[in-house]
Amino acid sequence: MVSLNPPCRNETRFWTVDTKTTPPRLWNEVLTVFGPTRGTSCFLSIGTGTPKSEEVPSATLLNVTGFAASMASIATNTEVTNVLFRSLINAFAPTPNVKKYWRFNVGNGCPDWVPTEDGTSFQWVLRETREEQKLGELDDVAAMTKTIEAAKLYIGQKGAQDMMQECAQSLIVS
Repeated sequence: MVSLNPPCRNETRFWTVDTKTTPPRLWNEVLTVFGPTRGTSCFLSIGTGTPKSEEVPSATLLNVTGFAASMASIATNTEVTNVLFRSLINAFAPTPNVKKYWRFNVGNGCPDWVPTEDGTSFQWVLRETREEQKLGELDDVAAMTKTIEAAKLYIGQKGAQDMMQECAQSLIVS
């Protein structure tokens, strides 16, 4: 569900997105409402943490539940969507080679899209160290203290601070 507020100056609009809206769905909404030449300067994505990689158990009659849980986890993993979307949106839509997507996700290493040394293209680099962790479920009240502490540490990192500054700067309309 995407709701559009009245336009501000020039091309800036504020979007309210519910928890089930993925970045590609949001971009599709922009294209549907405004057309393919619509200028969009900022996509902001806030994740719920970087989950620890775990082995997918074999599907056996003795482990149907574990296998099903692993498949559900894979199907709802938004990091894959994030990686694909951030690459496409920054590289092509609608102004090519202009950074317009920022994702803040505890433990993700603050990936950034930066020009190569020769300035002819861009590459992804990590501004911080990637840290996978065992996460509580979104409705896990017992994990809230750990989540808050991890978020505070993440926000305090120089890489996250720099990304917040860049994201805010992209919203300034000249």
